[in-house]
Amino acid sequence: MSSARERSELQGLATEINSEHAAVEASLRTGLAHALRAGELLIAAKSLVGHGEWLSWLAANCAVSERTAQAYMRLTANRSELEAKSATGCGFENLSFRQGLKLLADSKPSAADVVSRLSRPNSKYIPRLVWCSPVRTRAHMCGSCLRSSIPAAATSPA
Repeated sequence: MSSARERSELQGLATEINSEHAAVEASLRTGLAHALRAGELLIAAKSLVGHGEWLSWLAANCAVSERTAQAYMRLTANRSELEAKSATGCGFENLSFRQGLKLLADSKPSAADVVSRLSRPNSKYIPRLVWCSPVRTRAHMCGSCLRSSIPAAATSPA
C-alpha cells in the first residue's frame, strides 16, 4: 500500500492535472473568439498594406501562415453566418476555431446569395469554378451566366 506521503503527492498531481485539463477545455472553447479577433486585425492590416505587398508583409511581420491568415479572415468575413448557424447548436461562444471552419465549409451558398455578393458595390467576390449539380461537370459561373440561370423569383426581394 502507498504511504501517506505518496497519497498526498498523488492528490496534488491529480489536482494539477484537473486544473490543466480545465484550462485546455477553456482555451478550446475560446479558440473561435481569438480567431475572429485575429481575422479583424488581419483585415485591417491588409487594407493598409499597399497593393501586391500583402503576402510579403504578412511573412515579415506575423508568425501566422498565409493559409491560416486566410482562414481567420474568412471566419471574420462570415461572422454573421457563424452566429446564425450556431444559434441552434452549442452556441457561438463555445465553438473552437476548427468547428467554426467546419460550420462554414458545411454550407454552400445559394444562388441568390452568390448573386447578392456579386451585386454589392466594390465586391471583392470573384466567382470560381464550381460543380454543376445535375451533371457533375465543372463550369465557370460568372455573374452574367449565374444571373441568367436563376429564376426571377429567387433573385427578387419578397
